[in-house]
Amino acid sequence: MALRARQAVRSGGSYLARQFDVIDQKLESLEEGTTSPVKDMMDKAKLASVRKVLKEAGKSTRSMMMPPYMPAPLAELMKQCHGSFWPELSESLEQSIMEAQSAAARDKKEFELVHWAPTPVFWPPGYSYPPRPWSYLRAKILYALQPADANKFRHLRDPVALVFLALKVCPYYGINVLVFLVLFTLIDRRDENQIVKFVLGFKSFQFVSGLVSATQLGIALGECLEASAMATVTAHTAHGSAADLLGPLADAPAAELLGLPPVNAASDVVSTAPAAAAVATANVCVPYAPGQDWAFPFIFCLEGLRVLVLLASGTLLAGGAAHGGVEELYALEAVRIDAADGALDGTANRKLLRKERMRKRREITGYAPLEGEQMDTARADALATGLPVAAELHAATEAARLKFGVERRCGHRLPLFILYDVCVLVGIIVVLGAECAMLRMRGAPTWLLWTKAYYAKLIWALFSFPFVLFALPVLGESLHRSKPTGYDQAGKLVAQLSAAKIRRKVALETKLHEAHARQADYPDDQSDAALKIQSMYRGARVRRGRAMRHVLSLLTPVGLFVPASTIEKWFS
Repeated sequence: MALRARQAVRSGGSYLARQFDVIDQKLESLEEGTTSPVKDMMDKAKLASVRKVLKEAGKSTRSMMMPPYMPAPLAELMKQCHGSFWPELSESLEQSIMEAQSAAARDKKEFELVHWAPTPVFWPPGYSYPPRPWSYLRAKILYALQPADANKFRHLRDPVALVFLALKVCPYYGINVLVFLVLFTLIDRRDENQIVKFVLGFKSFQFVSGLVSATQLGIALGECLEASAMATVTAHTAHGSAADLLGPLADAPAAELLGLPPVNAASDVVSTAPAAAAVATANVCVPYAPGQDWAFPFIFCLEGLRVLVLLASGTLLAGGAAHGGVEELYALEAVRIDAADGALDGTANRKLLRKERMRKRREITGYAPLEGEQMDTARADALATGLPVAAELHAATEAARLKFGVERRCGHRLPLFILYDVCVLVGIIVVLGAECAMLRMRGAPTWLLWTKAYYAKLIWALFSFPFVLFALPVLGESLHRSKPTGYDQAGKLVAQLSAAKIRRKVALETKLHEAHARQADYPDDQSDAALKIQSMYRGARVRRGRAMRHVLSLLTPVGLFVPASTIEKWFS
């Protein structure tokens, strides 16, 4: 009898919990439908205020750029400069402010600090070999180079990132070109920011390698000048010694006695010595000429790959094959949350995510499917390693982009810079071809042609300096206008967190680790009992908080100004 009573109580509690979940979902959908029009109106009002402030800021900056008593031509030049860069800068600032302050953006980024993909598994238990080594390697490389939840200082702690950074800078044997070629095949080339980052990194490191090569060339020139000067001194010293030895033969009567024409032998030695010294001086610089390394022909041929990759990137941007904008960040965030709830099925169970109960749809032990369920090999390997199936991820991303209306972007001004770089390259090729043809007609040695090719490669690298403008904090963002993206530990393309959000995420993870450490100090039975009591207590608090959130959001205007998570915290 007591057993039946307990079973009846349990079934009744389960029924009430299910009914509460149904009511909660209906109230949530009603709340979203009620507050969405009002939030849109508030966002429009915020946008008008932001534009008014930016307009006044533009007037202030223009007045600061044109102080009193400035000459009229210079003032006109400053006015034109302000008119060329301020509209783009104002639009970039407007998008950044609205992205952080609008109500729609807050709703779409509710879980941006939690439910990130864990570290993938290279060799899961129960497998005789690593099931997805290439996907694991790609995820490791992309997360090391572009972590979405970390900044560049993390590179100092990651050996993989340090190795790739060193290989990018390395100018020897074409290693830097090959590394960027590998990176181009790994990144998601459907995202605008990824292509922008790749092109800017490619050209920036090319410019840096050009500076390194120019420094090496300057050092070689100094060594050549030193060797040439010493060779000249040696030649003049040898000439002085010969003149001293041949001084007695400089007598004209002695020449006549020998039946020879009257020639000053010492002057002949003197006349031939400078020519010998010039030849010796010219030959001294030959070993220091650049482009004579055995690997330089291979390095020079790799410049063709650099050109192809640059043209491919420019074609992707100018051809409209890349997606970007704020909507792209919303779509990527939706895909990340969709994967966090247990499956890439196109919908995110936000209720389970809010309660921190990640859905387990399959048995984890042995990674076997449930009874009566069929699972393909790719899905089983994805569950075992923690790496998503590429086809499912691609389909989910495209569906999210279609849902949020993500537009195709071209990197704003970056294609013009790529066009400038191509024009410079064409000019260098024409000049190099003409010079090499003339040198071959004059019988120049082969090493001189390779030296000309080295100089052409160096000039192209140094002419990449305009791409450095994109590295400036505000000007660079206004030039390309792409929204930052990165990768999580599973290799998925996600939205890049700001510095403040990264700091909050690190603090949240630190608290979680400390809680786990404290929990490990207790025996298993006591820990299970404590967790059960805490779950019951927190469940009641969460239900009370969500109920009050629905009341305040539906019956009062509080929900228009305060996020839903904050309201829940007030009562839970």
